[in-house]
Amino acid sequence: MEHGEQARIRWNRVAYQFDMLRIPRWGEDPFLRQLESLPVWDKGCRVLDLGCGAGRYSIAVAPRCASVVGSDISDTMIACAKQKKEDAQAENARFFQEDWATVDLEERGYENHFDLVLAHMTPAVHDLQTLERMNRCSKGYCALATFVQRQNPLQGELFSLLGLPERPKTASVIPSFFSYLYEKGMYPQVAYYLRDDTRRMPVEEAAAFFRDRVFLQQADLTPEQEEKIDGFIREKQEDGIVVDTVTSVIVVMIWNTQQEGTV
Repeated sequence: MEHGEQARIRWNRVAYQFDMLRIPRWGEDPFLRQLESLPVWDKGCRVLDLGCGAGRYSIAVAPRCASVVGSDISDTMIACAKQKKEDAQAENARFFQEDWATVDLEERGYENHFDLVLAHMTPAVHDLQTLERMNRCSKGYCALATFVQRQNPLQGELFSLLGLPERPKTASVIPSFFSYLYEKGMYPQVAYYLRDDTRRMPVEEAAAFFRDRVFLQQADLTPEQEEKIDGFIREKQEDGIVVDTVTSVIVVMIWNTQQEGTV
């Protein structure tokens, strides 16, 4: 899994796509519904949001806790999150640009500090080492959400045209994560939900969107690839609009890091 400077550059380029997404709402958002019954939401609750992106979930949980820290490798994402904090007047939210795989947890004061640690749809937690770092920061609960399955026919067709593999699937980490936590006596709760991320975009916006998606996959685009992307989008448009149909199955795991057999 890529991290460090290359990852920072790639995620900086697509930060605007995440900044456009609205703040999720309690009672509506399926991930927040999974968190709502946890016995952490009081005036003293501290939350860490890993791979927070543009800060959507940090801002969403801020009214229900004493403090929330958002961490992301992209400084552009963090800038977006800080603007969202200002817009929402979420004074108890703080955001930091850092690489979760290498940040010094003790130096940052993260060790055994948070009542809830979140990792929502982020590659920051991608193996057992980064999962264990997540556990080390929690004195209560952890919650992780990631893809089980994602259907994106338009992107798949474009990547095939360009000779690129589809983006790596993250579902394979779930069995190893579950086994690891189960063997440690944490017995994670598991839930699934469906998500529809279908987008309707004008031609120019769609071309820019997919150029950035290819950039996220391989870091550089050749002039030939850019020409192929523009031609592909023109072929797919209808009345000046490109419809990108995306459906996903999401898995959520929640576990208590402190009490064996308790969730």
